[in-house]
Amino acid sequence: MNRGPSLPPYPSPNPPSCPSPLPLLFLPLALALPLAACDTGFEDPALVKDLRVLAIKAEPPEVIFPAVAPWAVPADVPRAFDLTVLIADPGNAGRPLTCSLSTCVPDRNRRCEDPAATTRLAEGPCADGETTFRVDIPSAVTAAAQAEDPFWRACVQAAAADPAANCWSGLAVWIEVRVSGGERDLYALKSVVFSPELPAGRKPNANPLITGIQLDEGAVVPPGADGVVPIAYAPGATVRMDLTRDAASKEEYALPTFEGGVRDLVEYLSIQFLSDAGSFSQFSRTDRPDNPFAADPDLVEPAEMWSKWTAPAAGETGAGRPVRFWFVMSDGRGGVSWIRAVGTPAPAP
Repeated sequence: MNRGPSLPPYPSPNPPSCPSPLPLLFLPLALALPLAACDTGFEDPALVKDLRVLAIKAEPPEVIFPAVAPWAVPADVPRAFDLTVLIADPGNAGRPLTCSLSTCVPDRNRRCEDPAATTRLAEGPCADGETTFRVDIPSAVTAAAQAEDPFWRACVQAAAADPAANCWSGLAVWIEVRVSGGERDLYALKSVVFSPELPAGRKPNANPLITGIQLDEGAVVPPGADGVVPIAYAPGATVRMDLTRDAASKEEYALPTFEGGVRDLVEYLSIQFLSDAGSFSQFSRTDRPDNPFAADPDLVEPAEMWSKWTAPAAGETGAGRPVRFWFVMSDGRGGVSWIRAVGTPAPAP
């Protein structure tokens, strides 16, 4: 096994846009990167007070195709994806919104601003909650994105000198989501990944799966029939919240190195904790070490992946009413999952 330098394991799930106190949506998680809603004046990124795109999930997040140099994405590779947009619109849960999905090679502003270079994929009504759109990525789009990919070009050059240099790890194709109908239009980016089967036997990434919420290290509360986890809370009380996940959510995978070898890797999970009232002690958690390439997996202590939520006390904003929660998990490779919860104030004794 070659442990030398490799190309980026996966194209960054979302590119950086503007300064933000968030570990940038999709940094390593953020799932959906709000481009037009950049605001360095957030009082608390975990507190959702206005219209916001919280996450975007692609199913599947990755497509694998046969690895034949120069590794052009084949025209007949499956190109249909279900994109689910998670929107929070506190105080306006019933108002109609419109979601427009387009694809392009994003410009320096991380936007699809050139109509001639932008392909509209879908458009339709959306609202507070989840909305799913079926999109097909045209072959001309993947060809244009691949032509702009410096890592692909470097691998093609390497293969010309050494046919064994099978080093290209994959292509991110960007989808811009525009949400209109609120006070201002919001923009978010989500990538889907097309990857050659390098090394042989490589499997496509899968989205993680959150199975429930553990409260104060007690019993795990699964979601109800409506997909929402019920939580009872006392005003002013503090509750520790841990997410439970399917064992397969943290995947091991292998990628080619620039020298033609193979590098074995493991996913690092990240979680964002969000609510429309109260406060979380931690907005985001990750089990990624500060230097994952230098860390010895056998010596790394388990990461703390929980956050403590303090309910609004009597007289504070949100006190005495149901509180909505969103917990978003990312695997750092474009895989995303979330679970929703509703907190109901417990009756006074």
